[in-house]
Amino acid sequence: MSHFDNSAKMLYFVEILLYRATLDLAFAKIIAPRFSYYMDLTLTVSHTDLILTYIVLIICSLFTYERKRSVANIFLQIQLFIFLIPMMTMCSLSGGNRKFFVLVATMHIVQCLVIKLYQIIKKKRWIIPMTPMPLFIIIIMGIGGSSLLYTLYVYGGASLDALNFQNIYSIRENIQNSGFPMNYFVPWTFKVIIIVGLLICIYKRKWVMCGLLFLGEIYFYLIYANKSTLFTLLLAISCVYISQKDNIGNWIAGALIAVIIGTAAIYEKWNSITPISYLVRRALLLPAKIRFAYYDFFNNNLKMHFANNTIGAIFDIKSSYSLEPAK
Repeated sequence: MSHFDNSAKMLYFVEILLYRATLDLAFAKIIAPRFSYYMDLTLTVSHTDLILTYIVLIICSLFTYERKRSVANIFLQIQLFIFLIPMMTMCSLSGGNRKFFVLVATMHIVQCLVIKLYQIIKKKRWIIPMTPMPLFIIIIMGIGGSSLLYTLYVYGGASLDALNFQNIYSIRENIQNSGFPMNYFVPWTFKVIIIVGLLICIYKRKWVMCGLLFLGEIYFYLIYANKSTLFTLLLAISCVYISQKDNIGNWIAGALIAVIIGTAAIYEKWNSITPISYLVRRALLLPAKIRFAYYDFFNNNLKMHFANNTIGAIFDIKSSYSLEPAK
């Protein structure tokens, strides 16, 4: 390994620790004081919890670090920085289940090992029984195409009302229950299939297809007003730049640290809470906090996990709540 590789790897670990520290500071100094009025943000993290998270963080970083460019590497780096590390912050661990946190970290490590094993098998040209790629593409395009046609049939052309965030919840109230299988196909299309397709097309430099997928994602946002669509689009577009670089993890870490410090500086200078609220609290910390809440709820209400879906309908499992699940 060259001196450059060693330096990049050392910088990677330093950036990870700095990213975790800036998230905690932004939460403790700005986010918790400003948003504690509507949710419990009391810090109940012990020294043992902090030590455990840093140990797990270092282990996950060792398995995730990869210098070369690949779609798998982009996926693992994004999963580490956007999904996993926010779950290690004081915000998430306050009242969160430690077993769930360790389980999620373990599954991330398993993913890293599976991908590395596949790369070894692929390099040695061993025969792997798998679905032919053309058939896989046809299946994915079939799901995406049927979701698009269904949405066009039910809702017709998209309006621009969703561009005003104040209209989002009223738009969601009017979304129709599509029933099986479209209630699975449609969310999977704009939450997973289009985003993964964008990443692959960016990596393969298929810019025309990138443009079509981008327009498709915007269309689904205008219909369903799901704000996570905008964040995932921004994430996919940022991959246009980082996919051209080696040491992708270093670039992602540096960008996220810059976002946290920049939005905190805007708050301190102009007292504007919006940038840090949207880019740090809502995009990183709040989803991590909610994941712990979901786990705790369904861990204590196992059958509720299957209510309001096809499995619940088959086995007559009903929700004990009068409210319908969020669309």
